[in-house]
Amino acid sequence: MDNKCVMKRIMHLAEVSLWVSVLCAFLVRPVYAYLDPGSGSFLLQVLLASLLGALFLIKQFWSRIWASLRKFGSRMFRAGMRDNEHQDEA
Repeated sequence: MDNKCVMKRIMHLAEVSLWVSVLCAFLVRPVYAYLDPGSGSFLLQVLLASLLGALFLIKQFWSRIWASLRKFGSRMFRAGMRDNEHQDEA
């Protein structure tokens, strides 16, 4: 698989995850339950693990992310230069 295909799949997965989260947020019904301190601790653990997992993922794919951003930036810069050349000619 090439880099472009992998990035497309990651973006698709992120989009699907976002839509599922939004859908779940709107389908919530009131629940009358007791939350003990262990539940709060578990929630904190899940949040910290998610944050650290995201940071680890960024660390692992940083070179690919940076290369994509650099490629996108240079493409935008060249497009801006072409626009300026066309404006100078007019």
